[in-house]
Amino acid sequence: MLVVNATAYMLNPETPVFVRSLSLFHLFLAPSLFWVVFRLGYDSRALLWQTVLSIVILQVSYVVSDPVRNINWVHGFGSLTVPWSAGAVHVLMIMLSMVFAFYLPTHVTLKYYFGGQCPGSC
Repeated sequence: MLVVNATAYMLNPETPVFVRSLSLFHLFLAPSLFWVVFRLGYDSRALLWQTVLSIVILQVSYVVSDPVRNINWVHGFGSLTVPWSAGAVHVLMIMLSMVFAFYLPTHVTLKYYFGGQCPGSC
């Protein structure tokens, strides 16, 4: 049994192979993004815009999504849902952890290796 059922559909024989194969884009996404940043440079405004976009998406997901579907894990981790009263705190913790665990270290790394210039006019 998987600890988190986020990828359980990949092993489900009832899910068509075509649908499961759509997830293969993840194999090409990271190298493609790396190549784009290498060719075009890193725009240092990305941290602000990524943070704003993710905060908006997580809040909208929390308000409009069904807790059973748990889109973006805003109602708990996988099938482990948090009580409704703790839901807002959970979403806030996801927002903060995304910024400080992923976005900020990525920003610092990309700015160091690819420069922090704004392509074109800023």
